[in-house]
Amino acid sequence: DIGMIALYLGRTVSRFVGFLVGTVLSAIYAYMYMLLQMEDYVLLSGTIGLFVALGLVMYATRNVDWFSVGQHIDNAVRPEPNRDAAQMS
Repeated sequence: DIGMIALYLGRTVSRFVGFLVGTVLSAIYAYMYMLLQMEDYVLLSGTIGLFVALGLVMYATRNVDWFSVGQHIDNAVRPEPNRDAAQMS
Protein backbone atom coordinates (compact mmCIF):
# COMPACT_ATOMS: atom_id res chain seq x y z
CA ASP A 1 0.00 0.00 0.00
CA ILE A 2 2.66 2.51 1.04
CA GLY A 3 4.87 1.75 -1.94
CA MET A 4 2.02 2.07 -4.40
CA ILE A 5 0.93 5.43 -2.97
CA ALA A 6 4.51 6.75 -2.81
CA LEU A 7 5.27 5.65 -6.39
CA TYR A 8 2.04 7.17 -7.67
CA LEU A 9 2.74 10.51 -5.99
CA GLY A 10 6.36 10.38 -7.08
CA ARG A 11 5.34 10.02 -10.72
CA THR A 12 2.40 12.46 -10.70
CA VAL A 13 3.49 15.24 -8.33
CA SER A 14 7.24 15.04 -7.67
CA ARG A 15 9.79 12.58 -6.39
CA PHE A 16 10.23 14.54 -3.17
CA VAL A 17 6.50 14.46 -2.39
CA GLY A 18 6.39 10.74 -3.09
CA PHE A 19 9.36 10.13 -0.81
CA LEU A 20 7.93 12.38 1.91
CA VAL A 21 4.50 10.74 1.85
CA GLY A 22 6.07 7.28 1.83
CA THR A 23 8.23 8.16 4.83
CA VAL A 24 5.32 9.67 6.79
CA LEU A 25 3.03 6.73 6.06
CA SER A 26 5.77 4.26 7.05
CA ALA A 27 6.28 6.09 10.34
CA ILE A 28 2.53 6.11 11.06
CA TYR A 29 2.16 2.40 10.25
CA ALA A 30 5.21 1.54 12.39
CA TYR A 31 3.77 3.55 15.29
CA MET A 32 0.38 1.83 14.99
CA TYR A 33 2.07 -1.59 14.86
CA MET A 34 4.05 -0.71 17.98
CA LEU A 35 0.83 0.33 19.73
CA LEU A 36 -0.84 -2.94 18.84
CA GLN A 37 2.09 -4.96 20.17
CA MET A 38 2.26 -3.19 23.52
CA GLU A 39 -0.06 -4.34 26.27
CA ASP A 40 0.84 -2.44 29.41
CA TYR A 41 1.72 1.00 28.00
CA VAL A 42 -0.77 1.39 25.16
CA LEU A 43 -2.69 4.25 26.75
CA LEU A 44 0.46 6.14 27.72
CA SER A 45 2.17 5.77 24.35
CA GLY A 46 -1.04 6.60 22.47
CA THR A 47 -1.50 9.74 24.52
CA ILE A 48 2.10 10.78 23.92
CA GLY A 49 1.66 10.14 20.19
CA LEU A 50 -1.47 12.26 20.02
CA PHE A 51 0.26 15.02 21.99
CA VAL A 52 3.18 15.02 19.54
CA ALA A 53 0.80 14.99 16.53
CA LEU A 54 -1.17 17.92 17.95
CA GLY A 55 2.05 19.83 18.59
CA LEU A 56 3.20 19.23 15.00
CA VAL A 57 -0.13 20.41 13.59
CA MET A 58 -0.06 23.51 15.80
CA TYR A 59 3.51 24.27 14.71
CA ALA A 60 2.72 23.73 11.02
CA THR A 61 -0.32 26.03 11.11
CA ARG A 62 1.05 28.76 13.34
CA ASN A 63 1.06 31.39 10.55
CA VAL A 64 -2.36 30.60 9.06
CA ASP A 65 -4.85 33.46 9.17
CA TRP A 66 -7.95 31.43 10.03
CA PHE A 67 -10.27 34.43 9.65
CA SER A 68 -9.44 34.82 5.95
CA VAL A 69 -9.67 31.14 5.00
CA GLY A 70 -12.22 30.73 2.22
CA GLN A 71 -12.41 34.42 1.39
CA HIS A 72 -11.08 35.62 -1.94
CA ILE A 73 -10.00 39.25 -1.83
CA ASP A 74 -9.11 40.77 -5.18
CA ASN A 75 -6.75 43.74 -4.99
CA ALA A 76 -8.74 45.66 -7.60
CA VAL A 77 -12.01 45.38 -5.66
CA ARG A 78 -10.62 46.12 -2.21
CA PRO A 79 -12.55 49.05 -0.63
CA GLU A 80 -10.68 52.26 0.01
CA PRO A 81 -10.23 53.36 3.63
CA ASN A 82 -12.60 55.94 5.06
CA ARG A 83 -10.64 59.18 4.81
CA ASP A 84 -13.09 61.20 6.88
CA ALA A 85 -12.52 58.99 9.93
CA ALA A 86 -8.74 59.27 9.49
CA GLN A 87 -8.88 63.07 9.39
CA MET A 88 -10.96 63.30 12.59
CA SER A 89 -8.43 61.50 14.75
